[in-house]
Amino acid sequence: MMKWGKEPCEIFLVFLAVVGWSRADNSCRGILLKDRSGVINSPIDPITGKYPPNSQCFWDFYSIDGIADDQFITFRFLNLELELSDNCNYDHVELTNRIGRPVPLKRFCGNEIPPSVTVPARKDLRMYFFSDEIYEYKGFSVEYNVVKNDVKCPEKEFQCRNDQCVEKHRVCDTSDDCGDGTDEEQCNHPTGELEICGLTPIIPELGNGDRIVGGREAVPGSWPWQVSFQYIYTHPSSHFCGGALINKNWILTAAHCVKDKYKDEIRIHFGNHHRWLTDPQEILRYPTDWYFYRWEDIALVKLNAPLSFNDVIQPVCLPEWEEDLEDGTMGHVTGWGNTIGTGHSTVLKQAMVPIFNYEACSNYDSPFPINPTNICSGTDDGGINPCFGDSGSPLVVQKDNKWTVYGLVSWGPLVCGIKQEPTVYMKVSEFRRWMDETLSSN
Repeated sequence: MMKWGKEPCEIFLVFLAVVGWSRADNSCRGILLKDRSGVINSPIDPITGKYPPNSQCFWDFYSIDGIADDQFITFRFLNLELELSDNCNYDHVELTNRIGRPVPLKRFCGNEIPPSVTVPARKDLRMYFFSDEIYEYKGFSVEYNVVKNDVKCPEKEFQCRNDQCVEKHRVCDTSDDCGDGTDEEQCNHPTGELEICGLTPIIPELGNGDRIVGGREAVPGSWPWQVSFQYIYTHPSSHFCGGALINKNWILTAAHCVKDKYKDEIRIHFGNHHRWLTDPQEILRYPTDWYFYRWEDIALVKLNAPLSFNDVIQPVCLPEWEEDLEDGTMGHVTGWGNTIGTGHSTVLKQAMVPIFNYEACSNYDSPFPINPTNICSGTDDGGINPCFGDSGSPLVVQKDNKWTVYGLVSWGPLVCGIKQEPTVYMKVSEFRRWMDETLSSN
């Protein structure tokens, strides 16, 4: 995607930066590191004091003296100031492999200093820095050290998957001391009583407000079942799909969000509002299993450890089997998807939309077939509907003061919000029996 925004008066500085890059290219492309510890810096243009555009630098570790396969390398950022973007797709620094198809181990952007990272001292380990044609910043400086093992915690403490340390006596005490549930995994905690669902301790502001296009920013915490699926290797954020929390152990989402992905490359965020910032009550979990209903675009995802509910983390209710809504019923859909320039791109958004059953939905133009396991939303004028990045997010309706999930975002028009083309959801009530059977048998 092209990025615009340079003022005409900046063109000369961009030219100078490109000239500076020709010098930086000779100093950072293909550096073979020799020392077992050191500091790696991004190239800096002497004229602008920032890294040049179109940078492609890499540092290889296989040439370090005495490095062995049973050793590790720890990386600690001293400073970090790069362009911030979704999944760090623009300017970024990453740890990857130099042989075969590059696979990111860790990727970083923005200006939030990440926790230190320790990875195996692989023979093909490479640090790679990339910048595109515009928007340059001060770059990064990272310290590396070859170490004998990956132990970060004292002997009497438990090391969480997120590298936090907790006292060992807190493991399996039903309290999430790690913040990602790894101290409560495989602890055989009881399932507990039937959970209350569909409540919002923080009341949402309903409707689309005064916004004509793209919905509105949600009240933080007011849709407490909304979750964010992110790639675990990216810092600070890499949201790619949404989902709905249905109890303390399970999530509903679209099958295409998780199918063909590896479980160990995904983290799931709860209680967050900002896309790139960590919110006060935000916590993490990881998927341990997921289940699909034949070829339909719906999935149940099991969490690595149970959740404890609070004001910003609550389950949504499920509809009855084959339950229908009247055509034109107004529902609310939420997510962090693309806003196509209408604002609120960094926070959770909501949109109030009319819902249509299969028969009415079939009257709309659609690039793909619509079947009885789908419901739709849309207006003749277009403009307000989910977009790329909202897949798997819930479409909910309030009944009897409780919120129920009737749809999961599946797909929509190639151009978001276009007239006469609907957003298509999986109709949750069609899969209620399968869901009950899957939950009870797992």
